[in-house]
Amino acid sequence: MYISVMTRNILTLTLSLVFGLGLQAAEKDVSSKIKHVTVFLNGAQVTRNFSTKLSSGTQTVKLKDLSPYLNAKTIQLKGNGDFTILSLQHKINYLDEKEIEGDLKLITDSLNYYQRKYSETNTEILALNVLLGLN
Repeated sequence: MYISVMTRNILTLTLSLVFGLGLQAAEKDVSSKIKHVTVFLNGAQVTRNFSTKLSSGTQTVKLKDLSPYLNAKTIQLKGNGDFTILSLQHKINYLDEKEIEGDLKLITDSLNYYQRKYSETNTEILALNVLLGLN
């Protein structure tokens, strides 16, 4: 079996499993549920569970709706059953980005506006310094 994990937002995590000697590849989208969360000063550890039925052969299972802020170096996969995990892959899905809505959109738009204004003002200051010979 070949298991892949992906987020609809930005990230795609791909998990690989081998089960038997089958030659056909199948692909499934699976939702996972948060089992446990531990919050630290500089991040959090989130444990998720999912189950799916896997037949013999190569298969791809993609986990949906995961956080776009996952640290790819800390992803771990464990499973129960008669199979072997060959690899785990982390991928970014830029095509399936969710639309930001509500207050978060307002804040994001404001932040972008003020960043542009800051950049424009900084460029004007640099140009004036060059004209005055301060640079």
